Amino acid sequence: MGYVEYELSPSAYVKVMLHVMKYPSLAVNGVLVGPKIATPSGEEPVKASVVDAVPLFHGQLSLAPLTEIALTQVESYFAEKGLCIIGYYHANERLGDADFGSVARKIADRIFANCPNSCALLVDTDKLEKLMTTPTIAVKLFTRAGPKWRSAESGDELKLSAPSTLSILADYLGENRHKRICDFGEHLEDLTRDWLNPNIMD
Repeated sequence: MGYVEYELSPSAYVKVMLHVMKYPSLAVNGVLVGPKIATPSGEEPVKASVVDAVPLFHGQLSLAPLTEIALTQVESYFAEKGLCIIGYYHANERLGDADFGSVARKIADRIFANCPNSCALLVDTDKLEKLMTTPTIAVKLFTRAGPKWRSAESGDELKLSAPSTLSILADYLGENRHKRICDFGEHLEDLTRDWLNPNIMD
């Protein structure tokens, strides 16, 4: 049976991790963007290209009106570019908390309703302290099977599109670029701040 193989661009993965590292003691979330994902039909995997990530909120997370506003604005912006929201990312507040909890599931379900092959990434908070010294993929992939989200145990379903991604992240953390990244919540507090973070990868 076919499955979807999710490939993260450097921009997508680095933005996720910069957002998490800006608020290491808070819960954070955001969305993953890419072309619409085809439905697997044979034995070969379908590739899903995650080309960008948009940080949404930090602190108290919920599927509240502000989250709906953010999702609608992100969807509208990227639709003009032929892209859509194809995934969700989430980091829990506490180190070692590997629970893909109710808030994460509700937001992921909201995205899944519009993109049936969407995914979710749960940040492995145990690995955050080692990102600069021992570069490693610090997210776990979740996909929905029926009504439930399941962790992809094989590791074959999530890849980085460029081998240099982890070293880029380590360099950017060394430059304190995580302090510059802006999420949608910060944009609402100061409209001059750009939630697209157009220069963060320069």
